[in-house]
Amino acid sequence: MTSKGRRVWATILLIIIFISPAYLGDHDPSTGTDTSGGPGPLDASTSWEDDFSDTGSVDTLMGTQVVSGEVGLLPGETGGLIASIGISCPPGLRYDLLVVDVATPGDSSVLVSVLNATEDSQQVGYVNEPISGFKDLEQRDVSLGSISTTAYPEIRLQADLLASGADRPSLLSWAVRFLPVDEWRDDFIGTGKMDDWKGVNTTSEQISIDLSGKTNPGGDYDAFPPVVFSRTSQPSKFDAIYPNAGNTGYLDPVAVDCTGSLGVTFDDLDRDGDFDLILANSPHGGQDKDSQIYWGKASGTWGPSGAKNLQTEGAERILS
Repeated sequence: MTSKGRRVWATILLIIIFISPAYLGDHDPSTGTDTSGGPGPLDASTSWEDDFSDTGSVDTLMGTQVVSGEVGLLPGETGGLIASIGISCPPGLRYDLLVVDVATPGDSSVLVSVLNATEDSQQVGYVNEPISGFKDLEQRDVSLGSISTTAYPEIRLQADLLASGADRPSLLSWAVRFLPVDEWRDDFIGTGKMDDWKGVNTTSEQISIDLSGKTNPGGDYDAFPPVVFSRTSQPSKFDAIYPNAGNTGYLDPVAVDCTGSLGVTFDDLDRDGDFDLILANSPHGGQDKDSQIYWGKASGTWGPSGAKNLQTEGAERILS
């Protein structure tokens, strides 16, 4: 399976995060259910949300108004802001994710900041002091995992709306999600919790392979491209899942030996039409490990034979 001539094939890269068994539920085969722990649906106690059906969760409106379930600029205003009431994290939970829904026609914009609700602002234009790293954000889903509930027992959200000519933005809803302090999860609302991604889309809270390459003139794509899983608990191997001979499904996973696979990406480095696998390796086992290039084979597989070692120290990802 190659990209020679005209074939464009998508490759998906997923990083498996192995969670301590203490965080996972026990499965009861007799009932088919998890008997403890394990991620489940979020309930009302694990999120703060405002869909602007009223102004009960609004603290400040400046140059803006709440009408018909959305926040917009007042007539004649080209800029304005809204700030939420204070938001406290429930006991036993931590700040997890900010989710914002906006409409920004043309070049209009909505910038969101997370504020320390217990500290007066030292900066002009903010209701409270912005938390470092969370000021004027354009992202629509933002990880809040680095915000300590001890340092910031109460936060506030602020959105700045800016029109562009006749284009006027709207804030439709926003929410802060919480999680237990010993739990990590990603519901794939967006890319806010992803450190790196390539060749995938996040839609409808799912990850799907980006098959946009199939629109290339004269090209086609593979319905079942190879999949590579990095092993953080056993970095001396990675798992490769290859399509079957008829390209109608997948074969069983194959464990491939390597020096490490913390960071993984693909490219046709030698321009032979076969995708090559580049592995970035951070120290494990008490010593640095070389990063590697696994040259792609015409069969569409990879293996350690003929691999190129790259002398690196503490490599965790491939930048380009």
